[in-house]
Amino acid sequence: MRARNRWFGAALPALTLALVLVGAACCGDIPPPYTPPDEATPAPAEAAAAAAPGFHPREVTIGPDALPATFTAPDDGPARPAVILLHQLGSTRAEWETTGIIQRLNARGVVTLALDMRGHGEPPAGGKEQGAFGDADWDKVPHDVADAVAWLADQPVVDSGQVRLIGSSIGANACLLAFHDNTRLNGLVLLSPGLPAYRSLNIEQAMELNLGRPVLIVASVTDSHRAEDARTLAQASPSVQTTIVPGGRHGVSMLDTDALRDAVVDLLAEPPAPNLPTSP
Repeated sequence: MRARNRWFGAALPALTLALVLVGAACCGDIPPPYTPPDEATPAPAEAAAAAAPGFHPREVTIGPDALPATFTAPDDGPARPAVILLHQLGSTRAEWETTGIIQRLNARGVVTLALDMRGHGEPPAGGKEQGAFGDADWDKVPHDVADAVAWLADQPVVDSGQVRLIGSSIGANACLLAFHDNTRLNGLVLLSPGLPAYRSLNIEQAMELNLGRPVLIVASVTDSHRAEDARTLAQASPSVQTTIVPGGRHGVSMLDTDALRDAVVDLLAEPPAPNLPTSP
């Protein structure tokens, strides 16, 4: 445990939270819909720096089904790290602007690609509403993330060896599956991932090929069994860090403090080196 926390301890000095796990009676692999932060919570975007000089958003499409996405980057200059952001069920890529995560990443010199998950948005990305999805449709979502990774590799302003992922709820499950399949990805943040699965996106074995790459999992105490899911996933690798926050917020709605937003951005902007197990 000491080895697991060493790389992350400096990143969360203000986030020493009570890790009291309340057993939840609710099972269910269907995540709750996105609930915005309370109106009394200061707008995260106000606390984030304005768009970094030279960064501007551009609407693009990803993959064979032309999924809408927002690419925020300079027009030219050196190749930079990049982060793909995948929202939760019933939401759109706009939720990342609301949290201020995109603004903070851009201010750190990181290119962002926020993707509308297939079946979401108006009209629905990919042409089919997610409410009509079967397993075969949900199984395409991790491949959509892979398509986004491939698209970024073709952008001159992106360092293809420095691509990271952040996903919320079912988006977290999809990102973990894509992370498992591409060992070049070198950082991952999961907000409220669910075991064994959201819809058909089963992640029970998905941490097996982590290879010491840094992962941060965030869950809240009374959000169903998500805190226990986070702890279970963390057992797979010493480089997986969990942060359990009070209350029952789900997904991006947990990002309501500067300390947590900064911790998320720290890992995505400058992830620590892989924490590889040592030989006996």
